[in-house]
Amino acid sequence: MKVRDLMIKNPTCCLSSDSAQHVARLMREHDVTSLPVISDLQSRHLEGMITERELCWGIIAEGKDPKTTAIADYLNHNPVTCKAEDELDHCEKTMQQHQMRSITVVDDEGSCVGSVSQGDLAVFNQFLSRRRA
Repeated sequence: MKVRDLMIKNPTCCLSSDSAQHVARLMREHDVTSLPVISDLQSRHLEGMITERELCWGIIAEGKDPKTTAIADYLNHNPVTCKAEDELDHCEKTMQQHQMRSITVVDDEGSCVGSVSQGDLAVFNQFLSRRRA
């Protein structure tokens, strides 16, 4: 099975110019611990990832104002990704290897087209187990 068959299409993303507070609200609203950071809403070119750890340790712990501090200086510019054409097993192994709860799916141009979470994989694997029984 391919990643494209399981991925959530067009996941919630943020911009590097977004404030830490806005990004934290997005994470809370969508119940996620990280978000893809894209260049713009049209191309959705992946610039990096921002996690709750960067928000907490890099912005809050340093005493910066989350209402006015943009996340641009706190994101990971080299995120681990996968492609929609990748085998799901490869995606799962990559997530395990890098101890990731979710992975961003990019196309050949580097645009964010989807995401796969541990929860998505768990539900799918449970479904497969039931089918085999």
